[in-house]
Amino acid sequence: MLYSEVSSRYATALHDIAREKNIQEKVFTELRVIKEAIEADKDIFDFLSSPLIQAAEKEKTLKDAVTKLALSSEVSNFILTLAKKDRIQLFSEIVLAYQAESDSSNGVTRGVVKSANVLAPEEREQIEEIVTK
Repeated sequence: MLYSEVSSRYATALHDIAREKNIQEKVFTELRVIKEAIEADKDIFDFLSSPLIQAAEKEKTLKDAVTKLALSSEVSNFILTLAKKDRIQLFSEIVLAYQAESDSSNGVTRGVVKSANVLAPEEREQIEEIVTK
């Protein structure tokens, strides 16, 4: 996955906080839900991405939204920090970097297998065995 150094640093910092509190999965689930909501609604995406809208206005709007969503304090504070620092437009990229950080700490390797034909379950298992070695 490609993401900026800034996104990677934010993701690492959030992952470290989540790991200290043993809530990495909860944080990732909340991040993913928010990311999907932002990407699904063009108006929200445009609002958060617009350089014409002041960071303070984005922060105020997001503060109202995170209160209604009942997110964990870690994710709420993180989103508000991104808005305050005018980095909220990096949110989707940060979620990808968070997933990579989480995968790395859990020893997970992701990949894509392309095949001309649909693979049988046995063939999938063989590929998984080879990759896990």
